[in-house]
Amino acid sequence: MLALRVMYSRHFGGLCALLTVLVLTAPAPVCGDQRQPATTPGSAFRVASNLVLINASVLDQAGRPVSGLDAGAFRLLEAGIEQKILSFNQSDKPVSIVLVVDSSRSMRKLIGRTAEAVSALLKTSNPEDEYSIVEFSDRPWLALGWTNDTSQVTDCLTRSQAQGNTALLDAVVFAGGVARRAANARRILIVISDGIDNHSRRSIASVKKYLLEANVQLYALELLNRDNPWTTAWDADGPALIQTLCEAGGGRDVEVAADTNLSKAIQEIAREIRNQYILSYQPTPLGSPGKYHSVELKLTRQPGAQRMSVSWRHGYYEPPRD
Repeated sequence: MLALRVMYSRHFGGLCALLTVLVLTAPAPVCGDQRQPATTPGSAFRVASNLVLINASVLDQAGRPVSGLDAGAFRLLEAGIEQKILSFNQSDKPVSIVLVVDSSRSMRKLIGRTAEAVSALLKTSNPEDEYSIVEFSDRPWLALGWTNDTSQVTDCLTRSQAQGNTALLDAVVFAGGVARRAANARRILIVISDGIDNHSRRSIASVKKYLLEANVQLYALELLNRDNPWTTAWDADGPALIQTLCEAGGGRDVEVAADTNLSKAIQEIAREIRNQYILSYQPTPLGSPGKYHSVELKLTRQPGAQRMSVSWRHGYYEPPRD
């Protein structure tokens, strides 16, 4: 049975980001153990226009994406003050996806399932999508640079070897830095792991703050591995850890048991990514770098309409001045 755990009780998630204008050069694809040091990237925000973009997912009672809504179906508030929606659309725009793949020894029996999940994801690709792979064990490294060639993605994963400890928190921040060099405006991290961390230098609190500041959205495909012989005291909170990361990253955690249809699980994530609504508004003038701005998104109730839930990120940190 497929168990879906949506962050914020299925009422929060999505992506909230300041509109950015960056000139970036995507690195040429590379594959292999490109063990670059896991440096902490700076803020992903550069204010070019005082607009805030909101990516919102709307699900029906069965957890299926709802399409065809118009702007009048939403109410948008910042700090409790209703905002005027300046633009609104729903379309399958190209995305840049960093696959954050756990290659630690606890995944030794699950490497085949990882490749199966990625193969199912690639079948949903838009031709303009691009992919990169960050693998991690004791530390993260760039296994594949940005590419539109899905065959390079599958080929790269066939070389994965499970060994070492697990630095999941470090990998998320490293992958966020890779996402900053993506070509598409929509940037998504998909973590494929058993949810364990026993080797990161970063704290949960610091990574949560990073995800609230970064222009990325985080989903996770959690491959259940309850018989892991390398579990430590910290690992006991593994499921809670990965839920917390998805909550801060505005996505959700899809839990996959050994008997779960893996293709169906990854397609749940893919459908949600492809059916998001994108709204924008102009907030009050920004002038306090580092200040947290709370954002609330509500669905207007229509008589006789089915019950729906909307998910989005709860807010953003104001970026530093250039």
